[in-house]
Amino acid sequence: MLIQSIQYGVLKNNRLYKKRNKVFKAGETIVIEAVVRDVLNQEIKTEIINPFNIPIFSTKTVAKSNSGRVMIRFHTTDVFFSGEYKVVFSFSRGIVKSDSFILENPTAITKQVTLENFFIIKNNSWSPVFDIRTDFILPKHIQGSQEIKQIRIYGNYQKRITDFEDNTWVRTRVGKLEYKENVKVGYYAVLKLKQNVLSDSESLKIAHADTEKMYLKSEPHIETDHPEIRKICEKIDKVSKTIREFIINSEKWIHANVKYRELSDEQGAKFAIERRYGDCTEFSALFVALCRCKGIPARLVGGYGYSATKKIWEPHAWAECYLNEQWITIEPTWRTHFGIIGYTPDRIATIYGNWMSNRVTKDFTITYKICLLYTSPSPRD
Repeated sequence: MLIQSIQYGVLKNNRLYKKRNKVFKAGETIVIEAVVRDVLNQEIKTEIINPFNIPIFSTKTVAKSNSGRVMIRFHTTDVFFSGEYKVVFSFSRGIVKSDSFILENPTAITKQVTLENFFIIKNNSWSPVFDIRTDFILPKHIQGSQEIKQIRIYGNYQKRITDFEDNTWVRTRVGKLEYKENVKVGYYAVLKLKQNVLSDSESLKIAHADTEKMYLKSEPHIETDHPEIRKICEKIDKVSKTIREFIINSEKWIHANVKYRELSDEQGAKFAIERRYGDCTEFSALFVALCRCKGIPARLVGGYGYSATKKIWEPHAWAECYLNEQWITIEPTWRTHFGIIGYTPDRIATIYGNWMSNRVTKDFTITYKICLLYTSPSPRD
């Protein structure tokens, strides 16, 4: 007998409270204690696997005595997914023992947020400025995942424009702005974010609609024709039996070979493969390039992501693949999302396509060189 019993508890204010029903809430620190026997000099590995069959915690220890206790502390946050989590104990003798617990997190399934994105334009010249026009992009309404419940435009609204990436732009116009006068331009939106994730058993098929052929091409910052990128794609493809495996193995390769480092400028796939570092933009651009090499239509997505550690929404980039005749969200940067095929409500999409290549204009363009006094804060829960 290697494991005699497994007990669960919650750590609150440095005190341990035992739990018999093994049901926990996101944000709690879970304590798992296993009583072991006949384990002298054996290596004991403990893993926690999330509902999407992705290992999210791992630790190893070597038993110094024949019997004892293995205790782990596992802190959960409000970005953890609801469902059954497996706890797997592996021994060097080849014996594996598993158990499970339930984590409840309603906000991981549905979340409502407000997004206020605006800036203040002020005329600092000594004379009036005429005919100031601004174009800015709105968050997209996506039925079943990112639904716009309310939106209000700041500024003198003229018209909406849809570009070839299906982004929606709003054009505003200020006829005259006097010296020291200012105007507020932008939008306020209430969004309902819903989890929309494909199950592990659902197969993925490449769909090549005519409108998606452009997402197989090489372009600046998504250099599909780069020799090293093509070489890595071939290596990943050889060990991947399915499209799902190719996606997961691509994510793993990027994390194993590219170091995460915040950059002041956006560089893209070529930079990531040659320098072997970058932030979410480079991780996502390299992932998109690998997918295109494989023949999977893929594109960049920009917006905001929720940081569980900082408790704030931050600018973020990720990817989408055109599979099963629909655009499906993939998160190449966050390790906690490896293997998750679909949308989770910890991101707000505001722009689609390659904004680095100027095919898609960035969030705001202004026709006059004027002072931007204030830019709005991040989204709020």
